[in-house]
Amino acid sequence: MEVKEALFSRRSVRKYADREVEREKLEYVLKAGAYAPSALNNQSRQFIAITDKNLLDKLNDAVESGSDEATRARIKGRSESGKFNFFYNAPVLIAVCDSPEAYRPQEDCACALENMFLAALDAGLGSCWINQLTGRSDEKAINAVLKEAGMEKGYKVYGCCALGYAEGKTLLSRPKTNEIVIL
Repeated sequence: MEVKEALFSRRSVRKYADREVEREKLEYVLKAGAYAPSALNNQSRQFIAITDKNLLDKLNDAVESGSDEATRARIKGRSESGKFNFFYNAPVLIAVCDSPEAYRPQEDCACALENMFLAALDAGLGSCWINQLTGRSDEKAINAVLKEAGMEKGYKVYGCCALGYAEGKTLLSRPKTNEIVIL
């Protein structure tokens, strides 16, 4: 896939097929994240790819129980089943973590996530940026599940990638209208 094609055709996927992601494709997406730039070439990020359904369910329950009523209602409202699932029932959730002591952990993790989104598209997969764990990885129940998944001590989640095969077509919802200034 040409870079230009990937940049302009990538879309957030919010409905996933009940289909496992092949390990080769998952490793490709994770490697793309590892090759993203990091401030001062720090490379201290950690990528936790959660594929175990039971662990995903535990994490979803921890996020739901710690969410306020408005957040629970919003997430349930976007689901066809009306059930809470903050990562759209994707078969994989990649938590992108770093030490808060790193030079620019938020920016480093954001760069890694974008690489993952583009690699997912190239591999025929769908992806979506998930933020429900951002700023919440210290909450006791959420932290316990993340530790069980292998998150390094003292690290925090700065963003996640829902990953899987899209169910149906994902179309551009509206034209991109960011302001561009050239001097």
